[in-house]
Order: sequence, then structure tokens, then C-alpha cells
Amino acid sequence: MPEAPTNVGEADRQPLVEGEPCDTNGACKSRCCSGLHNVCLANSTLGANATSSPESCLVDSTTLPPTTTKTFHTLAQDLPRNATFYIGVGVGVVVGIAILVLFVWRTSRPDPIEKYVDMSTTDVVTMNGSDRPRTRHAKPPVAAAALVLSDADKACLEAFRLDGSKLELDLHLATGGYGTVWRGTYNGDVVAVKMLFEDRKSAAGVSKFIAEVGLMAKLGSPYIVSFIGATWTTLEALALVVEYMNLGDLSDFLRQHTPGEFAWPAKRQCAMDVLQGLIYLHDQKIIHRDIKSRNVLLDTAKPSKLSDFGVSREVSSKTMSQEVGTYLWTAPEILRGDRYTVAADVYSFGVLLGEFDSHQPPYHGVTTTDGGPMLGVSIMMKVMQNQLQVQVSASCPRRIASLVKMCTQNDAKTRPTASEVLQSLLVWAVDEDVGNSI
Repeated sequence: MPEAPTNVGEADRQPLVEGEPCDTNGACKSRCCSGLHNVCLANSTLGANATSSPESCLVDSTTLPPTTTKTFHTLAQDLPRNATFYIGVGVGVVVGIAILVLFVWRTSRPDPIEKYVDMSTTDVVTMNGSDRPRTRHAKPPVAAAALVLSDADKACLEAFRLDGSKLELDLHLATGGYGTVWRGTYNGDVVAVKMLFEDRKSAAGVSKFIAEVGLMAKLGSPYIVSFIGATWTTLEALALVVEYMNLGDLSDFLRQHTPGEFAWPAKRQCAMDVLQGLIYLHDQKIIHRDIKSRNVLLDTAKPSKLSDFGVSREVSSKTMSQEVGTYLWTAPEILRGDRYTVAADVYSFGVLLGEFDSHQPPYHGVTTTDGGPMLGVSIMMKVMQNQLQVQVSASCPRRIASLVKMCTQNDAKTRPTASEVLQSLLVWAVDEDVGNSI
């Protein structure tokens, strides 16, 4: 356990509720917790490092240096206990309004035939058109004894277990709703490693993570990020090891490059790679359900690839009505609570084509009647009611503009298939080669 600092001001002390679990007491961090019992203790019990006040505890501000090379086993011990992010009151109010509106609207409708456990990897509703997580609310941790796997989960993990001593992490790449992604090496090969947040390591959270392992292990396509394996010392230190893509995700790439630097021939190829991945998934009776620029990975020597299968589902005859994915890319029928079909992936791809045109998040230029930016909840409601569509610029190629309109039609039955969209882009490429590009 790290030692507490010797000089601590009043601003670093917060009221301590003695006896509460360390992770659920908002004022209690690991430095004033009993390592044996995992509960908050008064500072008088902490020995030489205690503060003078028996009613306060020290705020743990320790962070893990992202560039330090660590073994997987060491990192699992060093990860912060609390992965919750904090934002301003203004964003919190907007999120609250969004949740309230959706709750009232959904509770006024009949329940779907069957509800599914939420496997979304992004727990956000944003107000500025970005899909980056803004806030997460920590859930009470589940005792280690509760993390008991089913026989099927055990078999799934053991079949793909890697030697954790050969895995080293060296650079933090990204943070999402469910965990963190690191660059590392396994047996000398560069890999990407996905790890769960501390407060996601419940029995349900681990089971969802294992489901992602099982799904990725079944996939094999040059347009899908390759699965390498999983490693763990305990279930609290479970990690998914996948192929590393050296240019990062499409969302960041678009924001970091101008349309001149990332021109339409390269964009078209990237879009066709995404469609190839979608066609493969749909042929396997799998709906991705979270197509967006953040989940498209790029590389200098490989095709663009789809990633993040934490929300994907194999198609079945049962109703698929769970609200997953990020709402700016989500089809209106899904926002309304209708069943998921492959047409929802096509809709999300149409929104993605709009990002290729603008290099901005969807609906970035939409304003209210008084000229201010439209809040996320308003955008979502307008999309649900078919009052707002994805717009493209005057400089957008006509073929792309046409595909955006076709893919994002309100009626799911009228949208083209992924194969039909790919065929249109292939024809465009041929036309361009013979001088007939439009």
C-alpha cells in the first residue's frame, strides 16, 4: 500500500465515514483504508503517516505514469482504484435532463418482448457532438468471492490464455466507458491490450468481457482487428490482447488532418474496408451495433479495421431492443426502442460517411433557433422523429452525398445493404480511373 504524504493541507482532507467500503465512500481512498479489511479507518489507526484529525482521510492523487514500461502483473497491482471521471455541473445537468426525458418517454411505452443485459462500452450522453466519454459513475465493487465463472466462461478463457509474464505494457492509448487500452508487447510483437476499470470488475462486468473474448475469437477477417488471446493473474486483472494498429482510430485521424491531407481516394478506400468488415460480420449473422469513427482503426501498412465488439450481437429470432452504441450514430428505430437489424449498422455507416466529409462529429453544425449549439438530447429527439438528417458540405462528392442520404433513411427497410453500398463505391473507383468521376 502506498504511504501517505507527510505534509497534507486542509484542502486534502475530506470527511471519513469509518467502516464503509473503501471504494463506495466518496471521501475515502486507498491511503486511509485497511489493506486487511478493505474498509475506511480513522487516521489514528494509520500510524506515523496519520493526520492530526481523526475525522479526515487523505485524498489519493497518485496517477500511473503512462509511459513507464511495466509487466502486466505489475500494472494490475498499480492501477488506480477509482477510474471515475469528473466534469462540471453544467454537463451533469444536461445528462440528467437526457436521462429524465428518455426515462419518461420509454416508460410510457409497452415493454419489449425481451430485454437484454446492457453490454455498451460507452456510458455517455454528450452535449457537444463528441463521442468521448465525459463522465462515469462508479458502481460499488463486488467482493472477489462473487467473481465465480460459469463452466462455459472458464472454458472460453482457458482456451485462449496467454502467458502473462511475456506481456509488457508501455503506453496508455485510450480510455473508454469500460476500461483502458494500452500499447504493449507480447513475445516481442507489438499488441494492444484492453483492461477493465476497477469498478467494472463485478461478476457481470467480467462475464461481459469474457463474451467479447469469445466473440472475437470466432472472427477471422483482414478487416476485423485480430484477436490474439487473454491473460490474467486473477479475474480482477483480466486483459484482452489484440492486434495493434499504429495510426490509431479514424476519429482522431480526421480531427488531426485536413481534407487536403486525407483526400477522397484514401477516404474511399477506408470506407470500403469498413464495408468489407461489415459484410463479413453480417454474413456471420453478427450485428456490430456500434459503428462509428472511434471504432475504425488505421495502420500505415494494413487495411482499415473494425474494432470494439463489446456490444456486438449474433442475430437470433428473438427481439433485440437494447439501446447500445453511441446515440449520434444510432439509427432512429433503435432510439425508438425497435428491434436491431443489420440495417442499423448501415445507418451508422451513413453517419460515418458524413464524418469523412466534415472531419467533425455528426451534427457538429446544428444550431437552435437562437443560433446556439443544439444539445445532444435535442438532436437525439429530432432524429427519432425524422426531423433531422445528416448533412454534407457543398464540396462533398455527389456519390458520397447520395450514399449518405440512402444509408440514413428513416425507414430501415429502404436502406441499401452493406454489399450494395460497397458496389457503389467500387463503381466510383472504376469511373475515376477512366475519367468519369463525379
